Amino acid sequence: MCTKHLRVVGNTGGAGGQVSGFYAESGMDKSDLIKILATRNNMPPADAADELDRVVNNILLNLRRGQAVSLPGIGVLRPSAHSGIRFFPVPAKEPR
Repeated sequence: MCTKHLRVVGNTGGAGGQVSGFYAESGMDKSDLIKILATRNNMPPADAADELDRVVNNILLNLRRGQAVSLPGIGVLRPSAHSGIRFFPVPAKEPR
């Protein structure tokens, strides 16, 4: 299968695969994210769900291997022996 670069806005991931940050605060759940991905990428919802699962599984796999995961424009997830997974957000840009 040819992997597309999906357009996603916000913050996903977290310990145990739980959705956190923007999506939890906005009340958005996995089905909402699937609908957005499907619409923005002109693909069936089932394909969007598969892609989302693949991305989340790859993030979790890398974290379990002890590797940091960069989320461009959002921040970095780093595994920590003492506190599970830590999130380091991208610093906010100062207004000009």
